[in-house]
Amino acid sequence: SYALCSVSVPSLSIEAEAAGFDLDYETVAYSGKDGLSNSSVNAVAQTNDGYLWVGTYAGLYMYDCIKFDEADIHESIRTVKELFVDSKGRLWIGSNDSGIVCYDPADGSSRLFNTENGLDSDSIRAICEGTELRPEREVLRCIHPAGTCLQQSCI
Repeated sequence: SYALCSVSVPSLSIEAEAAGFDLDYETVAYSGKDGLSNSSVNAVAQTNDGYLWVGTYAGLYMYDCIKFDEADIHESIRTVKELFVDSKGRLWIGSNDSGIVCYDPADGSSRLFNTENGLDSDSIRAICEGTELRPEREVLRCIHPAGTCLQQSCI
């Protein structure tokens, strides 16, 4: 079965698309009564299990197409600036002030990467995987599966 969701807040509108389906979509505005405590959304991502994840200045929220629930993945997640789902289905959560958390929905595990274990800064502004490098950046931090952070210069 497929669930198609659309999230719309004053500063952001994202609509799901289904290839090969001729469906109409409805835009719905969400607020505190739906469980989203902050209408200032910084990032949205969808994991392979169908959940939508919403990052705000008030934390991380999970949306199941019915309501938003505050996600209790890691105690360091406070102000979420960036979300990214990698090729293994893991959700990477970039914060404004506490580094990056890698969450695996398959087993519920999470791991924090920050200045204490190799990052230059705890303020995360972009997350990518593989060769999706942004040439305007001078330095890229790579987090290897073993958990080590390496600095690489960009071209």
